[in-house]
This record gives sequence, structure tokens and C-alpha cells, in this order.
Amino acid sequence: MVAVLDKGKSGGQSPVSGSRFEYPRTMIAEYFIYRRKGDKEPFISLGEMPQYGLRPKQKFTGKKLKIEVIRRLSGVEIEQTATTPQINAYIEANIYDTERWPEYRKLYRQVAGEVETVADIFTLQYILVAELEDQTRTGKDCQPQPTDPKDERLIHLIRCELMGEPLEMYKTMINPIIALKKRFV
Repeated sequence: MVAVLDKGKSGGQSPVSGSRFEYPRTMIAEYFIYRRKGDKEPFISLGEMPQYGLRPKQKFTGKKLKIEVIRRLSGVEIEQTATTPQINAYIEANIYDTERWPEYRKLYRQVAGEVETVADIFTLQYILVAELEDQTRTGKDCQPQPTDPKDERLIHLIRCELMGEPLEMYKTMINPIIALKKRFV
């Protein structure tokens, strides 16, 4: 099954060769579109990936980080349901501007640096066949450069297209996407 997302640009020969209305030359690039468990955004790869991937992840962030630092510093157990303003109020009342404040900051940095290894589960959704202009225009002067399928700006533009939020330009790159076709596997 093939699904087509056509942006309305057309490749091929121009009606009048040598005229200023020539159609852009095109190239084809294939991307493997994966879903990472628990993530709404598609994960785009130029090649096949293993089903599982390991990556480091911060063990504690945000209010959980503050709760853990308070627990280690003073032994006080704050409920996970406490709000950030409540936690900040506790810190201000009991730790800030006391002799324990420098120790809190040191412990905060230490706990913030703790990481754990988590497994990501990737599921191949489909192969995306992208028809692209073979020259990409970037910068203020829009000087054409060969389109690089690995360019992170292009991958971001493709991700936006897949999520239904197309962009005309991203980080000075004018969108070179002509058409996207989904090839289900």
C-alpha cells in the first residue's frame, strides 16, 4: 500500500527548455519512519535500526529532583503529589539562606548528574520515499547547494510534514520537499 502526500510542486521537464520557468530537478531519498514507544513524534532514520536502543536518561528532573535532594539532605520525605510551588516554599523556609544552602546546591548538582540507562522500543511504521529538489536554497542570498538527505534541517521539515504542520523554511533552509510517499512494509 502506498500513500502519497503531494505538495503540488512538479518535477520533470519545463514547458520551454532554457526558459526561466524550468521545473526543478529532483532526487529521491528513502527514510525509515519509526515510532518510539511513548513518543508522538515520528523517529526518522536513513537506515534500518534495531528494535531496541539503549540511551542514558537523567534519573531525576524538575520537582522530583528537588524532592530527592531534600530527602538526601535532611531525610524529609515530601509527597510526589506536592506541587512545585509547595516544594519551593519548603526550600525557601527550611534551606535557603541557611548553612545548609551550599550543601543543598552541591547535592543538587550531584543528583542532577545521575543517569540511568533506559531501553527505547522502536517500531518500523513505513518507508518514506521523498521526492526532493536536488538543489536546496539556504540563507539570505538563497544560493543553491546540493540537497543532503542527512541534513538535520531537512529531516525536521519532513517530520513537520508528517505531523501535518508543514513549514516553508527552517533555519534558513527553504523547504525542498516536492512529494512524500509512504510505502508500508
